[in-house]
Amino acid sequence: MMGMAKYLSKEMKAVGMPIQVIDPTAVALGYLQMMIRAGLTHSRLEYPKLDLREREISCIKRPSS
Repeated sequence: MMGMAKYLSKEMKAVGMPIQVIDPTAVALGYLQMMIRAGLTHSRLEYPKLDLREREISCIKRPSS
């Protein structure tokens, strides 16, 4: 999608509708940079840390001890 805004803006200008188009990729990257600089993270209530203990996968049988 990078560069699509420039292309779309040029095409709209060619048909007589000069408008500014915001590149969503650039906006997303800028937003990410802002979040990192501000030290912001996702909610720990909504996305708690994973329990890193060994997990059993139901489709894999463990060898009997």
